[in-house]
Amino acid sequence: MHDSNVCNFVTLTNLVLSKKSIALSEILNQKRSTPVEKPVSIVRVNVQYQRQDGKWIDCLNAKITKASTQSDNKPKLGSTILNADPDRVVAASVETTILVKGKPNRTDATRTCAHRSLPLTLKLRIIFVDNLTKTCSLIVEQINEPFDSIMKEALRDKRKDSMKRLIAFMSADDCEYDGRTFTAIYISNNDLLLIDDGMKNIYIEKSHIHTMKWKAKKNKITEESTNYVGDSQIQLFSMFDAETYLFYAVRIELATIILQTIETVLLPLNEIK
Repeated sequence: MHDSNVCNFVTLTNLVLSKKSIALSEILNQKRSTPVEKPVSIVRVNVQYQRQDGKWIDCLNAKITKASTQSDNKPKLGSTILNADPDRVVAASVETTILVKGKPNRTDATRTCAHRSLPLTLKLRIIFVDNLTKTCSLIVEQINEPFDSIMKEALRDKRKDSMKRLIAFMSADDCEYDGRTFTAIYISNNDLLLIDDGMKNIYIEKSHIHTMKWKAKKNKITEESTNYVGDSQIQLFSMFDAETYLFYAVRIELATIILQTIETVLLPLNEIK
């Protein structure tokens, strides 16, 4: 698969804007009075990010989001103006998009981070332009928060309410997606076979096993590729006995950019109901 353009959305929150260049505490504590200066209007906002070579690159679709008491009701003011009175402060957020080359991050955890092709400490410069064409700017930095890779014991803890017995667990670090690819096979608390890759869970009960046996015997096959899970880096193959065509094992083929692992897992058929 060739890399394509990916939109990395960025939201900068808790920005406090004031016409006067004084301390925020002074603005908040001063008494309300008739302003002696005219208000200023912010008519445009631009956002740039700093590339690895130090060059500043324009972001796309920068918009001001005025603070609201309702989190789901944030009016976009990118095509209008934002007024700032001399004796008031304005709370706002800025939204923008960085266009990068590559593949999108796969999991919810990695999608909340800056794209892996961007600098590890992402520097953003916000430039406000007022109605008098005067500008002011602010540089902020974002550092990706570390996220927990899914390990065997972490999976046990996460699935403790549904897992009765873990049968097999395979995992590999995935440098391409900044995460961990894994497959787990276990018996659930209601005695079903469960195949889990962290993105999709598939339950297999005794009736499914009988159906798989009947199809394998009809087609005279001893293995079949199975699209159980949602991860394209994981391939599963159902294994059938050459004489009885009983579904007795699963072969897992796990591949990342740095690793390829193959393992055949025998299934405890007597535990599946």
